[in-house]
Amino acid sequence: KIKHVINRTDHIVCICKEHAQFFNTIFPGTASKLSIIYNGYEAWTKNYQQKQNSIPGLQNDTFVFGMVSRGVEKKGWLQAIEAYNAAALPNTMLILVGGGAYLSTLQQQYESSKIIFTGNSNNPVEYIQHFTVGLLPTLFPYESLPTVIMEYLYCNKPVIATDVGEIADMIQSDTNQPAGYLLPFENEKIKVEDLTMAMQRIFTEKKEYLALAQATKNAFQKFDMAHCIQLYEELYAQPVSQN
Repeated sequence: KIKHVINRTDHIVCICKEHAQFFNTIFPGTASKLSIIYNGYEAWTKNYQQKQNSIPGLQNDTFVFGMVSRGVEKKGWLQAIEAYNAAALPNTMLILVGGGAYLSTLQQQYESSKIIFTGNSNNPVEYIQHFTVGLLPTLFPYESLPTVIMEYLYCNKPVIATDVGEIADMIQSDTNQPAGYLLPFENEKIKVEDLTMAMQRIFTEKKEYLALAQATKNAFQKFDMAHCIQLYEELYAQPVSQN
């Protein structure tokens, strides 16, 4: 049935290279029908500053490492905590936005005034606005196009994330200046030491941090909702112009 549908389909849109490779491998001959259009992102519009008051101990000059994701082990929450503790950086906080039994267990194990577990949020941008750096040390081998990376870039936050899926391309700008650091991913693992060093580096190297932050706006443009809509409109217009 899938082959029948594909044979009758004029075009197939994939949201990442991994999906396009799947079609090319499983359904040879579809390459001419394929194109990649990234998901578009558009944040809720509201006053985000109010969340600062709900984060105990957060000051305007605090350097905040933050992470948003599903509350499951494979997303790398433990690695983020261990790396943050090992980095031992002054005037910093680690804010973890997510919910679930796994995070509740970690919260009991790692009680600290510098590590804040916020629980689940329906609009994590409220918290991301107060991050200095966004983390995603994921251990999930099938990450494709994590929305949270778009959210970090939208909020102009440099990224430290695992080099898996499309993340390397997500944080790349047109100027060849990446908007963050990538963590090597081998045997579905990352090294906590690599994350620790990345956190220390981005905290210490102020000029480098500013360069990464400036690259976020350009890197985000490929996910801008208006850009996404334009690409789909151009795609839908093609068959009309050919008839």
